[in-house]
Amino acid sequence: MVRITEFNTIHSDGVAELYRLMGERFSTKLVEYWCKARKYVKVLLAVNDEEEVIGKVTLDLAYKPYAEIVNLMVHPDYRGQGIGSGLVEECIRIAESKGFHIQYLMADVTNLIAHRLYSKYGFIPVILPQKIIQGRNMWLYRFSKETFVKEFLIFKPFSKYYISKKRVWGLWKKAYRVGWADILSQDNLYLYFEGQPGQPIKNGVMPRINGVKISRGNTGLALSVHEINKGINRFNYSKFLIKIVNMGDDTIFIDKINSVALPHIEVKNNSYEGVITLNPGESKTMKFECRLTRDFDIPPLSFNTIVITIKLYVKKLLKHPILVSAGYRREGTS
Repeated sequence: MVRITEFNTIHSDGVAELYRLMGERFSTKLVEYWCKARKYVKVLLAVNDEEEVIGKVTLDLAYKPYAEIVNLMVHPDYRGQGIGSGLVEECIRIAESKGFHIQYLMADVTNLIAHRLYSKYGFIPVILPQKIIQGRNMWLYRFSKETFVKEFLIFKPFSKYYISKKRVWGLWKKAYRVGWADILSQDNLYLYFEGQPGQPIKNGVMPRINGVKISRGNTGLALSVHEINKGINRFNYSKFLIKIVNMGDDTIFIDKINSVALPHIEVKNNSYEGVITLNPGESKTMKFECRLTRDFDIPPLSFNTIVITIKLYVKKLLKHPILVSAGYRREGTS
């Protein structure tokens, strides 16, 4: 019988042995970090009847709606027995229950076993390396039923999926693009991602949605985020812009704009009051300001990126809000 439990220091020796078998580095500093960051980092273990640690995964829960699944590993003697599936399922369950409706992870482009596992749960590639060779990594995303992406795909089940290996132009800058086009109509949805194919040791940024283009019937819009500043701290406001363009034939009404609930990050919108009306061809640029509060306590996770997500509710287009995310480098907070 295998059970999944959250890491406790009594499991340290078992986790250390699993890391050794997997050829991964393990240290007491890692245990200290897991304990200190427990509010935002969940380490899940698969344990057998003998209390042997036979699987492990980390789930980062900090910047809604994104949850990252990190470093999934299964004991070599227990592979093919559903251990990895159980850990991924528990990650998704926990993330969804806490409002993290977009899950993402990194995988080697040549690891077909991992591809089959993740695709079973709806993960798709969104950022690919240009060369598909062993050792190169890609980012996979999963969108739950509580997202505008899944809503579009449910409404348009015969949509064909597209992905660009290179950055392409959005509204403001180049980004990685994925999209779906309905083979029975002109309806389509494109997402633009900031990020890089893998996780560089230095200067890497968390992969996130920074632009959206969508068309349904006569209604269509594009939006994109642009960070004016590169870093964020608690002393000065950092600024970012969101540009919205009506690309359809019908007038667009945006009746609500808000930020995702953020722990100890102050966000101000200086250019939005009431319903936004955009006639065909019109555009609007909104200005936001943000800074960390004195109580900000999110530790560096896989990336040192602080993410702020803005949701826009568009009447007659989708029930769920469309979202884009700004990202900043963490600066000194003391």
